[in-house]
Amino acid sequence: MQILKRELIILDIDATTAEEAVKELGILLVENNLSNKEYVFSLLDTYRMDINPFVLSHMVAIAQTDAYEDVHNDALVLVRLKHTVDFGKLSRQPVRLLFGITATNSDTHLKMHNMIVELINNDTAFSALLNEKTPDSLFEVLQYHLNKRNHN
Repeated sequence: MQILKRELIILDIDATTAEEAVKELGILLVENNLSNKEYVFSLLDTYRMDINPFVLSHMVAIAQTDAYEDVHNDALVLVRLKHTVDFGKLSRQPVRLLFGITATNSDTHLKMHNMIVELINNDTAFSALLNEKTPDSLFEVLQYHLNKRNHN
């Protein structure tokens, strides 16, 4: 199962709000047949209801929900924003990297969450996430790190 694909990486989206960024990610999910629109609505509802939704660490957020019945395929999606956008009603954390998780079950969801954590904790991968110029070059770097992870 290949969770990360080149076509699931979009760089430098010009979103001005967190909700706009989540909607852009949702379009990517539906266009790639990873989920239905109800999943995207669930993501937006989660964002609107939660006080500090999605924020994982400095510059990084994960759009996720447990609406597994609305997911068609397991996948990890990345939307890199052109500029930082504040996430969270209280913390107002600046985010530039928005990952999306579509998982058909909780085990896969947790595995993908752990993959993201490992990528952002690796200085080389994190730098690539913020600075690579093309989706192709970023995909290559991420694949290298994910494959290296699987062989350890």
